[in-house]
Amino acid sequence: MLQVCASILHICYNTRAILKTKPWGLSRIQDEIRDLRGVLETLFHLAIDDDKANHSQASSIRMLAQSQQGGPLTLCLDDLRNLEKILLAKYTSEPRTKIHAVIRAVSWDLSEREFMPYLDRLSRSKATLNLAISANQAALVVELQRMTCSMNNDISTISNSLEKLAAEMSVNNFNQTQKEILKWLSPVDYRSSYASAVSRCYAGTGQWLLETPAFRSWRDGEGPNLLWLSGFAGSGKTILVSNAVRNLTVWAGEEKSRPQVACFFCDFRSAKSQDVAVIMGNIVSQLIVQSGSIPALVEEAFQTSTVAGTYRSPEIPFLVDVLELLTCQSRALVLIDGVDEVDERRDLLSFLQQSCRPQSNVRILVSSREEQDLRESLVDVHNIRIEERISQVNDDISRYLNGRLQFDPSLQWLKPHIKDDIRVSVEQHACGILRTVKSIRRSLKELPSGLEETYDRILSRVPKADHDTVRRILLWVSFATVPLTVEELHSAIAVEWDVDHLDEESLLRSPLDIFSLTGGLVGLSDQGHVINADNPFSWDFYPRHATNLYYAATFGLADTVKALIESNAPLDLPGSRYGGTALHGAVYRLRVPIVELLLKAGADINRPDFLGVSPLHTAATLGSLDLIKLMLRYSADATALDGMGETPIDWAEKSGQLNIRKCLQGSAAIDETAAEDPQSDTFWRASKKTIPYFPDFHCRRSGVECSLILKVQIGARIITKEELPGPSFCS
Repeated sequence: MLQVCASILHICYNTRAILKTKPWGLSRIQDEIRDLRGVLETLFHLAIDDDKANHSQASSIRMLAQSQQGGPLTLCLDDLRNLEKILLAKYTSEPRTKIHAVIRAVSWDLSEREFMPYLDRLSRSKATLNLAISANQAALVVELQRMTCSMNNDISTISNSLEKLAAEMSVNNFNQTQKEILKWLSPVDYRSSYASAVSRCYAGTGQWLLETPAFRSWRDGEGPNLLWLSGFAGSGKTILVSNAVRNLTVWAGEEKSRPQVACFFCDFRSAKSQDVAVIMGNIVSQLIVQSGSIPALVEEAFQTSTVAGTYRSPEIPFLVDVLELLTCQSRALVLIDGVDEVDERRDLLSFLQQSCRPQSNVRILVSSREEQDLRESLVDVHNIRIEERISQVNDDISRYLNGRLQFDPSLQWLKPHIKDDIRVSVEQHACGILRTVKSIRRSLKELPSGLEETYDRILSRVPKADHDTVRRILLWVSFATVPLTVEELHSAIAVEWDVDHLDEESLLRSPLDIFSLTGGLVGLSDQGHVINADNPFSWDFYPRHATNLYYAATFGLADTVKALIESNAPLDLPGSRYGGTALHGAVYRLRVPIVELLLKAGADINRPDFLGVSPLHTAATLGSLDLIKLMLRYSADATALDGMGETPIDWAEKSGQLNIRKCLQGSAAIDETAAEDPQSDTFWRASKKTIPYFPDFHCRRSGVECSLILKVQIGARIITKEELPGPSFCS
């Protein structure tokens, strides 16, 4: 039955692709079969679990499966096969002309009486199967047992690792004085931060870090002693480090040389965890516990620190000496997460350089954002950049999503196509950030970023004296009409509003100070341009998916568009940073001849951009009836919903285009004069009233992503803005 369902859906998808439209009957069949497939898959898994459980009494699932002629499953299979025959008869070959395609599309709706009886019976069969699933209490218990067992296995694995690490860290073998010495070395217990991070690491994720050549070389004692894991805020560095600690602990226990493993997690919410001496003292404390004895050097220093009732904390040079003493005979792997949280970076960087000398047995892995001072100090070390591992991070996100959607009891009521929507939406919005689905009740288009607290903390660290400078930096980066180099931004933020020349005394000491002041909120692209680092993968100034056809269509270069079409250039690839296609760009610039060229070549007129905006949405705001009528002739969908749930009709109304709205609604009462004359009373009454309530229009456009075109270069030919056809503005 599942195979027949898959065959029917395959026919529907192929038919839709050929017809370039989605008839109502075809949509009804797809929706019904997808829902039925979900029920059958659930039934299949429950039947397997029911068989493994070996109940003495027959369950409803087993009785359902054993029913023969006239049973629900048999009748359902017969209806599916009959429906498949009808579809195969309709789907014989591709239409020879567009007229044949239109006739075939219309015939779908006219012949619904052929398939509606089968769909109605399949709907009733689906209800019967759902009832059997609900009534199958035994299968439900088995399912819960399986899920509980799976979760217990994961928890057991984590607990075993934690218990093993806790056993090594146990101080039960030390007397009271020795315990006081350990507390003197570091008052912070790293284990709570570690346990919290491990509990958030989904089984099977984060393995890519352990398999990188740089990590393996560092672990095995080859190459530089220092390894840097870098990534933007919220990219999952803490989770990756905790997973590495857990795996290294197990690996070290199996090695003959038995290297020691120590770790520390800096936390911006804890001032003590940001102190370099506390970090080093905690690492020394862990290594002492693993060695089983406290060196005499440490005992003497502790006694000295408590003379005459004083209590002096250990100093950094002393801790460096102790670390060298503890690792003179064996190797130590030290992992420090969040070094960008540390207040005294200079002391920390000095410690890293001293501890990681080539002759040292200490190997250190640090994780942080790529802030300027760290980048300058760690220039010669191996750097694993999360930004360059987006495919692996996306695999982790998919693994987490699939696990949650498959095993989380609270999500099992969701239909399969809803689960597919969740997967697609989260994967598109995550863009490499390790985010989680906190609640399915939230809109899929408004996924929580989880970075507000991080950004608040970054901004709160900016000294009051630098507030104005940082504000200028962020304003220039956010609203610059063209990408800026760091040198250009350095000069731009020094410009005063009431001064007509650049005052060099207003310049920052160095252009690189920009990155230190903003604390990672802005970054540097590969082309040397400053970018907003909030999400540098889908919103940067130079979209990696830009196409020649997109720009040629946008700029109205008809000959170039024809040549690209004749060379079989893909018509529907996203070209703008918002995912707009060549058709989006041509529509936004009112390039009606280009629009017609693309449509005749077979461009998908209803293809939305990343925000769900179709070309017709954009056209509805521009006031061109000729463009609207052309698009409607090619079956543009006036009821398509964008990411905010609005149709082109809504866009036309909110932008004051009343005649466009009437045209989209199929009204014959269109005032052609008003459509052509923007000074008409009808137009201005509407637009003055509605445009102020449409502030997000320019945030949802799909054209070129700049406000000014300076020049266009195609091969060796350079076209200036004066040579471009039409107005040289961009969306």
